[in-house]
Amino acid sequence: MKKNKLFSILFLSVYLILNMIFSEVCAQSIFQPSDIAGLKLWLRGDSVQTTTPPFVDKCFDKSSAANHATQSTASLQPISISSNLNGHKAIQFDGTDDYVSFNEIADIRTVFWVVKEDNSASSNYRSLLGHTIAFDFVRGDNKQLWNSSYSSNSILSGITKINRTAVNGTTALVPTAHYSIISIVTTGNVKGDNFSNERNIPGRLWFGNLAELIVYNQPLTAAEVTQVETYLNNKYAPVVNLGTDIVSANFCDTTLNAGEWFKSFLWSTGETTQKISVNKSGIYWVKAVDGFDRLSLDTVKVTYPIVNYTGDGILCPGTIKVWDTKYSKSLY
Repeated sequence: MKKNKLFSILFLSVYLILNMIFSEVCAQSIFQPSDIAGLKLWLRGDSVQTTTPPFVDKCFDKSSAANHATQSTASLQPISISSNLNGHKAIQFDGTDDYVSFNEIADIRTVFWVVKEDNSASSNYRSLLGHTIAFDFVRGDNKQLWNSSYSSNSILSGITKINRTAVNGTTALVPTAHYSIISIVTTGNVKGDNFSNERNIPGRLWFGNLAELIVYNQPLTAAEVTQVETYLNNKYAPVVNLGTDIVSANFCDTTLNAGEWFKSFLWSTGETTQKISVNKSGIYWVKAVDGFDRLSLDTVKVTYPIVNYTGDGILCPGTIKVWDTKYSKSLY
């Protein structure tokens, strides 16, 4: 008896130790932006302080620099909002006077944004990153990402991408229909000290939502850029997942839901909606394109009960035949 008890304790101890090691390994294997050297600023809509909800007076910097972005003036504070980004929150700026400031970063080399500009935003040079004096990130006069005449040459000669695709930032526009992942790897140092107020010039403030802002003082490699883009895509718009196979206990319709963060759908049934209802056994698939233009596919098997059919027969008047389906009346 004592041996069995000792063995159980030993087994449990080994199990707990192995579980801790396994959990640590798994945790370390999940990429975070801080895994890449040079992280100088990391703001997220999920990490804010709202002393007077929903107004944001502080955005916590999740980098080791702790360079929190703040706004102490109540009338200039953006608001914390829900989004359709996999349950994550965003920060909404009104385009009139909302912005948050952080200590100047004078050696910016790589930036990532998850943003959605309001479709009613005027083309008033509303920069994606602001500064009290410099205008490195100034936008074009018709909502282009960069200004061909006034943006920093280090930005103009850098690599700009929207949703993982390289674009010409002097002609490409910031998308308004959906959130987008925007990035720039510059060829030299540029400056920023706020999001986003273009030199305190009226009308030149960001009008829309910010879900995440990541700034490095190192020019990331193509592989590192892909790592961060994939992290953001998976975080805010995971690949479509219809869940485990479904075995229905009744004959009612089954609803299949692809998820709300996609902008287009194609089901094996030909339907193009987020959700469909099915009432037959079979394998169903959906192709979905998320707001960041990534296509993913998933399948699910739906199984309905099989009715116990007794076969054909001839009934004469007055004859009774009992058909036992093997199911309760609640399933009919």
